[in-house]
Amino acid sequence: MLFILIFAGFGILMWVAAGALFYARRTQLRKTDLMRRVETSQAAEVAALSAGMPVEVKGFVRCEEPLKSEMAGHECAYYLSQVIREYHETDRDADGDLQTSRRSEVMASNERFAPVVVEDD
Repeated sequence: MLFILIFAGFGILMWVAAGALFYARRTQLRKTDLMRRVETSQAAEVAALSAGMPVEVKGFVRCEEPLKSEMAGHECAYYLSQVIREYHETDRDADGDLQTSRRSEVMASNERFAPVVVEDD
């Protein structure tokens, strides 16, 4: 009887995993289909389009005054750097058992942008 319950539980777990993978695949296929349907626009035409409309622009990004990334020192047009503190916190539950959970918090964050121009045909 115990083996039947174990195998039934394992079977149910596999169905749940298959459902989660199917959902993730379907989500990725929707994103891929959207990217295929978006037509490439000229950089000059993008400003005339309505806000929130997906666009694709192909070309070179030019930046007159590039930034230096905070950690690596590379030239870039945008960066986000964060210092994240990760720690373990131990608490007692209602039964007096110890429970340890992993937590994190952002201690410092710096995000910078530089004006850019897209050069295309």
